[in-house]
This record gives sequence, structure tokens and C-alpha cells, in this order.
Amino acid sequence: MSHAPSAPQQHDRFPYSAISDRPPLRWPNGARVAVWVIPNIEHFLFDRPSASIIAATAGLVPDVLNYSWRDYGVRVGV
Repeated sequence: MSHAPSAPQQHDRFPYSAISDRPPLRWPNGARVAVWVIPNIEHFLFDRPSASIIAATAGLVPDVLNYSWRDYGVRVGV
């Protein structure tokens, strides 16, 4: 499946500039690498339905299979 290139979306947040037309990015003190740590902490309500990876369990409350799938990354990641 191929997609035709699309024009940049118009908005008023900042002016459009093609990446090839921008000056090189320079980090402070001549650093070559930048690290930005962003923890993604989420929580899910155990007694409410949510997105399901298996439709057969979507109507169960609690939906233990899908709850544990969502919760696993949060617990392991943190």
C-alpha cells in the first residue's frame, strides 16, 4: 500500500519550515546527545470497561484479561 505525499497541515501555532531548510540543531556546550526522560504513568479503573484486545471479554466486569494487559506495562515500566 503506498500513500501519496500530502501537503503540510495549515495551523497558526508556528510557521512551517522544511527540515532540509532549517539550520543544524546545536545542543548546549557542544553536546552530541540529548536525553529527555518522560515517565508515562497511567491508571485504569478495574470495574469499568475499556479498550479490549480480545472482543470476547469486552463485556466482562471486571475484564481481568484486558485489565492485566493494560496494567502490566505500567507496573513493569515504573
